[in-house]
Amino acid sequence: AYVRGALAELCSFVWLPLILLFSYKNKPIVTGIFLGLLMLTHNLIFLPFVGIYIVWSLAFKRNPILPIIIAFGLTAFFWLPSLWEKQDTLVDQLLIKNLASYKIHFLCPQQLWYSPWGFGGSVAGCNDGLSFALGKIYFLVVILGLVISVIKKSWIGIISSLLLAFSLFMTLPVSRFIWDKISVLWYLQFPWRFLEFVVLFSAILAGFVISSIKNKWLSLGTAAVLIFAVIFINAKYFVPQKMLTNATDVKLTSDYQVKWVISGTSFEYLPKGMATKITPLGTLGIDIGQSQVQSVKFKIVKGDFVVDSQEFLPDSFALSGNSTVGATIQFQTVNFPGWKVWINGKEVTIEDDNPYKLITVNVPAGDIKIEGKFTNTPVRSLGNIISLVSISIIVICIVKSKTGRKKVSP
Repeated sequence: AYVRGALAELCSFVWLPLILLFSYKNKPIVTGIFLGLLMLTHNLIFLPFVGIYIVWSLAFKRNPILPIIIAFGLTAFFWLPSLWEKQDTLVDQLLIKNLASYKIHFLCPQQLWYSPWGFGGSVAGCNDGLSFALGKIYFLVVILGLVISVIKKSWIGIISSLLLAFSLFMTLPVSRFIWDKISVLWYLQFPWRFLEFVVLFSAILAGFVISSIKNKWLSLGTAAVLIFAVIFINAKYFVPQKMLTNATDVKLTSDYQVKWVISGTSFEYLPKGMATKITPLGTLGIDIGQSQVQSVKFKIVKGDFVVDSQEFLPDSFALSGNSTVGATIQFQTVNFPGWKVWINGKEVTIEDDNPYKLITVNVPAGDIKIEGKFTNTPVRSLGNIISLVSISIIVICIVKSKTGRKKVSP
């Protein structure tokens, strides 16, 4: 939260133990709903976790197919157009290449034991600006949990240990042959994202260690000591590395900071065809400066047009007026599949053959009314229908299940 600012990734963690818990309890509908919520919270974490969930389910003789179908059905409104329409964006040019390539973000084994705390970025090699250390207490608990699991022949402990070991393995360079062959993993960008699953199974093993102590007071005492030790050892991380004396809310959220500093770090979802350039870091960036951004909502490229009224909203616009010889009008709105424009009630072809894919239309002479609207494409509509049908089926199943219980109750 404080180093990477990855709020969605942090929030995704809440669903992981719930998915495993209700899978273990053999509650497929609830498991599927939580899987769907994970997809909506952070789809990149969802990708590798599905594989982990399948292994977990099969280990406890649970069928993972129905929950996965439920999850994909509920979230079809999101993932279906995302997958289909990413071909119309810069995702494949930016998200899996340059500084975001998985090839330069593997961890060095020693970083798991110790790496200096910091607020920098991830770089190639072992000198990352942020820490990837799991913590010595975690290593102690994991080893203890593994030993107890083997002694007691506990399937939960053994499976958790194996999945933890696999997650650690996927953060290291020795796993590169897997990353190279499974291209869908490239969208994770950082192999160390698997540390989220390491933390999950470390927590399960810690709980397993505590639960293996049969004496209530000894169990509570051990838990208290572990909690205190973790807080005490990591207390130094609650101290800021440095203070930004000149930083203020007004400065950090200013129009310039938002538009020209922050937005410049993440623009992979802009439409394909936008003007790009090579940055000083040798990476691909958008070739745009403040002088290219117009303060007006539209401009007359050619001809004449006298405006009578105008209205601009995030998903629509309307412009009416008069032209004596016709005109070419360019709107400061980036074209993307779904945008449609009508002139005097008749749909016209959108032209976007310009460096920034701006919506451009030709209007005839006379009284003109231009209307533009961002509409659903067929794939978006299909995704919405699948999600609505899935929700309806789940509600019916839940209602029928509760009705059935009432009928058989004494």
